[in-house]
Amino acid sequence: IVAGFFLGWKVAGPAPTEMLTLVWDLAAIIFLFLWTFGMLAELQRSELIDLQRLLHLPVALPQRSRSTTPSSQAPQRGCSS
Repeated sequence: IVAGFFLGWKVAGPAPTEMLTLVWDLAAIIFLFLWTFGMLAELQRSELIDLQRLLHLPVALPQRSRSTTPSSQAPQRGCSS
């Protein structure tokens, strides 16, 4: 930590203020991007409700007012066994 302080003091000392602001902004943006990516990965990994378990639950689909095909020719949905 001490070596990094002295290195930054010697290197960044003569740098203009706009350059230092740009470097800190870039470092903050990269940190926030990586932190958000890690947080989303952790959230996906620790999901409490597995969506595969919910697929067997019935879901009401919106009904159409008129069908263009007769009901006898409509595609069959569901398990064929």
